[in-house]
Amino acid sequence: MAGVMVEPNIHAAWGAKQTAKGSPAAAASRRFKMVGGDLVVNPDYGSENYSDLDKYGDATDWLNSIVGNGSPSFEAQATELAWLLWIFHGQEVVTATVAPDPLTLNQHRFQPTNAPGFWATFWKRVGQTTIQRQKFNDCRASQVVIEASSANKAVRMTPTLISLDPGEVFDAAAEPTTAFSSSPVLIYTEAEGTFKLNATVIRGHSQFQLTLSEDLQTVFGDSTRPHALARGNANVGLGCTIQADDDGLARYNSEVYGTATPAAGAKPVSRVPLLGSYSFNMEKRDTAGVLIARLKVDIPGVRWQPLEAFAAPNPDGGTAEIALTGAMRKVSGQPPYTIDVVTDAAALTA
Repeated sequence: MAGVMVEPNIHAAWGAKQTAKGSPAAAASRRFKMVGGDLVVNPDYGSENYSDLDKYGDATDWLNSIVGNGSPSFEAQATELAWLLWIFHGQEVVTATVAPDPLTLNQHRFQPTNAPGFWATFWKRVGQTTIQRQKFNDCRASQVVIEASSANKAVRMTPTLISLDPGEVFDAAAEPTTAFSSSPVLIYTEAEGTFKLNATVIRGHSQFQLTLSEDLQTVFGDSTRPHALARGNANVGLGCTIQADDDGLARYNSEVYGTATPAAGAKPVSRVPLLGSYSFNMEKRDTAGVLIARLKVDIPGVRWQPLEAFAAPNPDGGTAEIALTGAMRKVSGQPPYTIDVVTDAAALTA
């Protein structure tokens, strides 16, 4: 059946933890609701020019490297979010929930440690009649982004994946049969009234993006395929958007003048402001109001970047927003960050 186009809106993505590098998983344990991005095979070519006494000359070509990489975006089902954070951190602490929460749930807590993440296998399929099937072995998550907004309310999780053994073709017989889990997708407005900047609730909060990065880099030996991965400058970044309302003005004044209510004659302070903080509590409840999932984020130390303006003049009026960016800073006696995901899943194993 020549000339049948691939159907890109028919696609699937699966994943599973590996027992070790070089031991791809035989079966998927998770299926993801993929909404953007991709995972691809990425060859890199090199060449060297030489002269053959012709004006065009010629060149010797070679393959520098072949890796798999990409940043697929998935809707953040609570259990799948916990799984991805578990793969990224290489550990979790699981405790049963206690009253007033239902006693049938488990809290998966993630805090940074020096442990490396787990190796994982990912499967990808695109198309229904003209089909591409690829398996990506020996994957590590270099970065995980968690984000949502008032415009795109379904929380997204976007790992940046590196595969040392990418692009293995599999057939229909080997296609994973793992279905979507029943774990609910977390929604931005389920954190209503809990977004806090510097311990102050900001109701005009309209977007957040949390970036956890290991900054992994490929290491090559005597092969075109990477020999290993090395950690670069691990960091935590944060971005959020708030409305230019009275809370936003107080936020601007605090950063620039050192107080939310500067008096007449006040001038910008000539020092770095105190560290800020950021947190929210997103709770998914059923129709009876019973908790079924939670995402709770707490970053006790944030160095917010300077704000250039509060609200630029606009002859056409309308609303104004303030884009804030910051980076995690350590606070003595506290973990750099804590991410709690409450689901009905037990401790993760695969």
